[in-house]
Amino acid sequence: MMLRPPTAGADSKRGGNRFADPLSTTTEATMSKKIASLACAGLLSVLSATVQGSDPDFVEFVVNMAHKRGFTHCDEAVRETFSLAGGSDMRVITETFPGFEDDMLKITAAYGDVGDSIFLEAEFRRRGDVCLATSTVLLTTTDSCAEQAAQMPAFKLQAKTLDLFFTQNEGGITMILKPVGNGCVAIFQQSRVY
Repeated sequence: MMLRPPTAGADSKRGGNRFADPLSTTTEATMSKKIASLACAGLLSVLSATVQGSDPDFVEFVVNMAHKRGFTHCDEAVRETFSLAGGSDMRVITETFPGFEDDMLKITAAYGDVGDSIFLEAEFRRRGDVCLATSTVLLTTTDSCAEQAAQMPAFKLQAKTLDLFFTQNEGGITMILKPVGNGCVAIFQQSRVY
């Protein structure tokens, strides 16, 4: 059987600045501190929180996008993975293989606000009554990677490969730090069974 390349669909939840808080004084340092405290708790799904918090409409939007692609059996996993999506805008891209829509779905999303955005990519697989989910969250900070690591002491250095620092916490969440100029990209990875 020859597999065709995955098909993709994209949609945007909202445009503009509908949920922006004009009085918000959120800075990247504030977000970085919030992320640090949440990461120490070992909750990668919480890392997807924007400073403004979650929006149930965004969460249901992602679930509806999954349903549009024919993937209807892992709603709990999808809802939990995107449980804290919020902000002023969201873009969702879904991918699946033709003929395997009820088995596998990849969702890529960007959400939040300007200066406080989250990139999250998750893949969901269904095996009988079990749903498997993997997710990767990307955060960019103006802090150096050394400062980022110091803010997240629960993550212990595992290895340095090339210019990447691989760390992990006791809960099994991996954080990879990559220096970019004077800043840092923090990449968090997690796998869960539902």
